[in-house]
Amino acid sequence: MFYHVDLYRTETEKDIESLGLQEIVNDSRNIIAIEWAERLKTLLPKNRIEIEFINEKENVRKIAFRSSNQ
Repeated sequence: MFYHVDLYRTETEKDIESLGLQEIVNDSRNIIAIEWAERLKTLLPKNRIEIEFINEKENVRKIAFRSSNQ
């Protein structure tokens, strides 16, 4: 399954836990795109690909990919 999660309006890990994301994250068959993923903190999976969109200047974006295999 593919999930899109936007955590912009969440404030605490408790808010996030109430969404039931842990079950989705723990299923290795799932693909999850998470906006504001830094709010997940310790709930992020150890093996993940991080994608960052960087505003270089007006109308110019840079995309950085990082693999996290902790």
